[in-house]
Amino acid sequence: MDIKSHVKRNEALAREELDQLRTQADPERFYLRLQRYIRLRYLLEDDPYWNDDIAALTRYSIRKTLDQAGDPAKLSDLGVNCAGSSSATTKHLLLIISLRKGLGIDLDPDEAACAETVRELAALLRAALLKAHR
Repeated sequence: MDIKSHVKRNEALAREELDQLRTQADPERFYLRLQRYIRLRYLLEDDPYWNDDIAALTRYSIRKTLDQAGDPAKLSDLGVNCAGSSSATTKHLLLIISLRKGLGIDLDPDEAACAETVRELAALLRAALLKAHR
């Protein structure tokens, strides 16, 4: 499967994970679904690598995506998404934006950007979802 098809397939699967995240009450299951969502968005769903540190995970994803694409120019037509972004900061922010939009929540961007681990981000997202449902 070429990189463009891989991204499109994973975006659809990630949307399904968002649907499950919206209604997941158990914190550990929420975290595992968020982990799955990130793996899909970062094109790491079949990779055994995992690091709860968002910055390390993001850097790994960028390196792996560039290696898979072979030619970085091939990534330019993917648009603005988590898979095709070129810097760790941009990729992290795009992840937060996609989660905010996908979950339909109000999440302080500065607070979310300061989340260093996926567990911290999961806690922020769960709190925002609970607040939205009140």
